[in-house]
Amino acid sequence: RTLAGSGNAGWKDGSGHSAQFSNPTGIAVDGEGTVFVTDRGNHRVRKITSKGTVSTLAGSGNNAVADGKGAAASLSWPHSITIDPAAKGCLYVSDTFTFRIRRITRDGMVKTIAIGEAELAKKRDPKEPPPESNRVNTLMSLALDPVKDYLYVCEQSNHCIRRLSLASPVVYQRGA
Repeated sequence: RTLAGSGNAGWKDGSGHSAQFSNPTGIAVDGEGTVFVTDRGNHRVRKITSKGTVSTLAGSGNNAVADGKGAAASLSWPHSITIDPAAKGCLYVSDTFTFRIRRITRDGMVKTIAIGEAELAKKRDPKEPPPESNRVNTLMSLALDPVKDYLYVCEQSNHCIRRLSLASPVVYQRGA
């Protein structure tokens, strides 16, 4: 059974099959049955109610980076999503090609909590420190440990898994 989506790429909020997505990649479900989806091709995070109604939680649709609320925020190729039940259902989203981790509250407020350097995607400089240094690159999957307050991140291009403390989020940059 299809919960939501017409089967054709596009962007449209609405009920069930009238809604449209473009390359959805990440999905998370909260304790109330609300489904959250990273709509990668539309640069948005979408919300699906238990009755199948789709709405946009965050993202302007522009491939850009801006913190803000709802459509005032911009995402760039959001990929993975996870929910923190201990933080009133806050969402964490990997913005893959801008090397950012974004925190989104239930009312759609987007805040960057970790950042890498976009130029790293173009070419990895062999003179730079190894992946163990504080730089992030091509963030893919996320997993949350709400008991210990850690966010685990798979970095595709650095071939590593990072553990970030949510108690004291750090901004990662090359050379930091």
